[in-house]
Amino acid sequence: MKRGLTIGKFAPLHKGHQKLIEHALSEMDELYVIVYDAPNLINIPLSLRAAWLKKIYPEVIVIEAKDVPKDVGWTEEIQQKHEDYVLSLIEGVSIDAFYSSEAYGFRMSKALNCKNVVVDLGRYAISISGTQIRESLFENRHFLNPIVYSDFITKVAVLGESEGQVRIIINHLGELNNTIAAFNPECDDVTHLVYGSNQVFFAGFSHMDIPVGFDLYYVIDDGLRLFHNHMDVPVTKISGSVEAILSTIQDDLTRFRKFR
Repeated sequence: MKRGLTIGKFAPLHKGHQKLIEHALSEMDELYVIVYDAPNLINIPLSLRAAWLKKIYPEVIVIEAKDVPKDVGWTEEIQQKHEDYVLSLIEGVSIDAFYSSEAYGFRMSKALNCKNVVVDLGRYAISISGTQIRESLFENRHFLNPIVYSDFITKVAVLGESEGQVRIIINHLGELNNTIAAFNPECDDVTHLVYGSNQVFFAGFSHMDIPVGFDLYYVIDDGLRLFHNHMDVPVTKISGSVEAILSTIQDDLTRFRKFR
């Protein structure tokens, strides 16, 4: 049984990380992935980053590193702290190879007493970083699995009995936010449409079959009768002119944060 190990923040998990993980999986019988918490640097929850790995690579053993050393740097003392911490997380597990795309791999592999495997250190195969993706998410979405990208998109559902009114509202919202708006999309279509959306995705419904997984739900006037007891989610009732409804939703979007 050959066991491999890799470490990262995966904020977000992107194709560079995936290349590394898949390379390790091709060589190892078992792969451990330690997901580092970094609350002072990024606001993407540790549990969400770990969930991406579990969904995309169910065969991988994911370890959430919650109490990581706070010191950052290349001094002997700091490096030793991180090495000792990693060893404590996998205590009792014999590692045959440590995989990374970073210079620290030689030290960590020495601490683990295993082979050091460096994959695409110069980022020639996949030239991207988590920082670049976070700064320009929409433009760099092709570096992300749709599962990952979807979690960054605010998904808004608007329900109403009047098909014409719902269509008008979501179309306006799509134009105002330079993104995709769809009417009565099926569950499978939502996944595809979200991947093409820019920060937010709008879906309008005139029936009760609303896919779960939206972040914000709005019901126009009497549409609440259709929505009652269908799903246990927070619902905002909206009414008034199209302009008033648009203003309410837009105001909510300016305050809403995915990773609060």
